[in-house]
This record gives sequence, C-alpha cells and structure tokens, in this order.
Amino acid sequence: LLAMCLCSCVTDTSGDKASANSEKTSSVASKAESQVESKEPVIPAVNDYSERTYNVVDILDYLKLDGRYRQKKDEFGKDVITYDNAYNCISFVADCEGDITLAVDLKLFGAEAEGYRERYFTVYIDGVRQEERYSISSNAAMIYSPCTLTVAKGLSKGKHTIEIYRQNESNHCAMNLKSITMKGVPCEKPADRDLLIEFVGDSITAGYGNLVASGTESAGHAKNSDATSTYAFVAAKSLNADITATCRSGHMFATEKPVFSDFYNQINWIRDN
Repeated sequence: LLAMCLCSCVTDTSGDKASANSEKTSSVASKAESQVESKEPVIPAVNDYSERTYNVVDILDYLKLDGRYRQKKDEFGKDVITYDNAYNCISFVADCEGDITLAVDLKLFGAEAEGYRERYFTVYIDGVRQEERYSISSNAAMIYSPCTLTVAKGLSKGKHTIEIYRQNESNHCAMNLKSITMKGVPCEKPADRDLLIEFVGDSITAGYGNLVASGTESAGHAKNSDATSTYAFVAAKSLNADITATCRSGHMFATEKPVFSDFYNQINWIRDN
C-alpha cells in the first residue's frame, strides 16, 4: 500500500510539473509570437511592392555579410553595421521592383582634396557583374556625412539577388550601413558558398592604383584603386568562393611599423585600434 501511495504521489506531482511546464512553455511561446508579430510590419508579406525603408540591423537575418565588420552605435546612438574594408560585401535576395538604395554614413580620414572624397563599389545583380562603377562622394573630413548609394535601377517585378562589394581599402574612409530602401521585401538570406577564402596582403591585394591609365594620375586616389579587379577577387570568383581579405597598402611583413601582425587582428586599423 505504501508503495502504491508513493507511486501515486510521484505520478501526481509529475503531472503537476508537466502541467506547470506546459503552461510556462505556452507563455514563452506566446511571448515569442507576440515579439515576432510586433516585428511583422518590418517584413510585410511577399508580393507587397510598396516602398519601404528597412534598418539593416532589423533585417540582419536576411543579409549576408562577408568580410570584417561589426555592429556598433553611431554618433547618434543608432545601431549600424560597419562596411570599412576592401572586399566587404553585403548581399540579399528581395522580391521587389524598381530601384534599391542604401543609406550610409562616410567618414574621411583627413584628406579632403579631389580624388580622395569618392568611394567605389562593384555590384552584381542576379549573378551578373554590372558594367557601371557605382560611387558616392563625401565633402567632409573627420566627421560622418550621410550619403545614398543606388545599387539597382528599374528592376523587373520579382525576386532578385543583389551583391555589393566595396572596392577601396579602409584607409580611404570608414563607412556605416544604415538602411535599405526598396519597393518590395527581403526574402531568404543568400546561402554560403562551399568555399571561403581569406586573402592577406599589401597594396597588390588592396588594388592600389591598379586602374591608373597614365603616369600623370595619382595611384592613391580612390577612383584608381579597385580590389574587385585583383588576382584575389578573380580567383575567388573563378572558384565560386566567398571572399574576405585583410590588406593594407605599403605594409606586409616588412620591418617598418606597423607590420602585418600589428593590424591583422583589427576590423579597421584606423577606426578601431
């Protein structure tokens, strides 16, 4: 009888715990659902082609970010994603139409002269590299200035894959990604490729001056440097690999400071020492 009573007590207690856990789980699930529901306006239903602006931090689950970056607070306390280095890439799939525009903040590191204010990008739409060299310009040094970068124009209605690579190395400027404006909605996050290659190097990897057309042009100008026209980028694309790179013009394994080992562990050797 005692054994039966003990068994009965254990069973009853277990049932109470199960019931309590069930209620707790239900409560947690409801809370999670309500949180998801509260975010629903950020990502409306597919086939909604009204124009919306999405903060990049709100749609991180839909964005593929290659290269070194981090989430941080900007000078106004808002969450942004850094986009500072050559080869940095942001890619996403969107069910959209028309134009797609990125809102960014640029911070120059001192040089205000012409040739140092522009920043350049390579864009792939649906796997095809666009002939246009996309660019934005800032007129201020040492402070962040807002800019917009239109990366697609007149897209047909439907799903499109967008890839945006930064051409210029980190010493040209720091950049914060703030938002994406489009007539449509972000869809599934692009899948990682089977290979990921990290390249390390100096000016050759950074593409320093590799677009100089004559001896009278400055190799240091941003317009004359393109990391997406280097052996590293071509090799990665030929192997269908994702790419990341740590490269700094003038510095590799030389004896002068800083040497490569001094900045390899940094996301941006100027912005975040």
